[in-house]
Order: sequence, then C-alpha cells, then structure tokens
Amino acid sequence: MWPALTILIFTLLVALFIAHLRLRKQLRHTEQDATDRMEDLRERHQDQALNIQTRQETLFNSMIEGLLLLDAHGRIQLAKSRVHPAFWRGRGCAR
Repeated sequence: MWPALTILIFTLLVALFIAHLRLRKQLRHTEQDATDRMEDLRERHQDQALNIQTRQETLFNSMIEGLLLLDAHGRIQLAKSRVHPAFWRGRGCAR
C-alpha cells in the first residue's frame, strides 16, 4: 500500500512541477509581449510629439506678427523676434 501511495504522490508532484514550468514560460512570453507593446507605444508617442512640435514651429515661423508664449507662471516659453521692443523693456529685459 505505501509504495503505491508514494509513487502516486511523486507522480502528482512531478505533474505539478511541469505545470508550474509551463505557466512560468507562458508568463514570460506575456510579459515580453507587453514590454514590446509599451516600447512601440512609446516610440509612436515620441514621433507624434515631434510631428506636433514641427508643425507648430512651421506655423510660428510663417507668422508675420510677433509671438510670445508664456507658461502658467508667466515665464516665457517661446518668443518670436517680432514682439514689440517696448514689451521687453517693460519686463526689464535688455532685448
């Protein structure tokens, strides 16, 4: 009786170990697929951001008027050279 029970338990342990190895392999593949997808999305996002920036620069450079972009704190983010000189003096800039 004991030898049969020992063989049965050993067989079950081997089957569980094989199932565990298969699940780990599947998890590794799933993780790699997700990592690849994230990298593709990151590259697409960077390409789109560069495209938007290029389009904005083209638009701003084609403008005849001056252009001044400020952030939420009033700091200059972009200034096109045709902004009226009185503005620069009023802000304490030597431009």
